[in-house]
Amino acid sequence: MAAGPPRILLTASDTDGATPSPTGEDALAPFLEFIHYNEERLKRSDVSQEEKQSTQRALRELHQWALHQREAELRRRMPVEVYLELKHVLEQREREETMRQTAIAAKQAAADAKLEEFFDWAERRCWTGR
Repeated sequence: MAAGPPRILLTASDTDGATPSPTGEDALAPFLEFIHYNEERLKRSDVSQEEKQSTQRALRELHQWALHQREAELRRRMPVEVYLELKHVLEQREREETMRQTAIAAKQAAADAKLEEFFDWAERRCWTGR
């Protein structure tokens, strides 16, 4: 994944006036509004499918995180702050998984090459009668 700033707007303050307005009565509301707003922005954006999927995963993680927090924690944190932390963790996991899969593929290729070498040796041996 490319490093750099997210290509999706994370707040509505500089958009077409559809600014989410947290009521203050519900500590969960700013998180739900943030998620809804960014899901809608994502539908209308022209970012790559990979970036859309990454953003959707981070928004789902944010939703789960918010649902399992106490009110005090929700009031203490800003949605964009938690979103960026979660997205960073998810991207790190994806990089690690890619590296792990690459290492597995390299080991498999080496094992396949060694097996092919063995089969070639066995075939030569059978044909020479030894």
